Amino acid sequence: MLGYGQFITIKLKPNYKGQPFIIIEDIVNNGTTISEVRELFEKEVGGEILAALCIVDRGGQTSESLGIKQYFPLMRVDMIQHDARNHACPLCLKGVPINTQLGKGKSWVNLFGQPPYARDTDFSALWKQRRPRDGFYNRPFFICFFVKMR
Repeated sequence: MLGYGQFITIKLKPNYKGQPFIIIEDIVNNGTTISEVRELFEKEVGGEILAALCIVDRGGQTSESLGIKQYFPLMRVDMIQHDARNHACPLCLKGVPINTQLGKGKSWVNLFGQPPYARDTDFSALWKQRRPRDGFYNRPFFICFFVKMR
């Protein structure tokens, strides 16, 4: 299976070198995916990123924060977010159960169980998972599409 960067370099570069692109993302939190895709396309494909679109922006991102010319979220949702790599979620500390009906809650609970969690819990397994259908490393909320402009 190809990693993310290998897929872009091997599969896309021959056909899309120097072309303009629009990045389409489902959910944007901290903007890491859009920023990384922009860097890969600029470096590996020599493409120009015209804009990024997303369905929901939950992190208050802007074109400036993402390093792109234009950014168009369909909807902005003001959400309090907690990155388990940096600090404990206050709701988890209180033992509030994780929702397993929506989002990645079911995967999270399968890996770590329901809260509360010990202070030294290693959550890195979530970021090391592989999605079986495409072999890309899975990150929370990671889905990205590429559209070639004609």
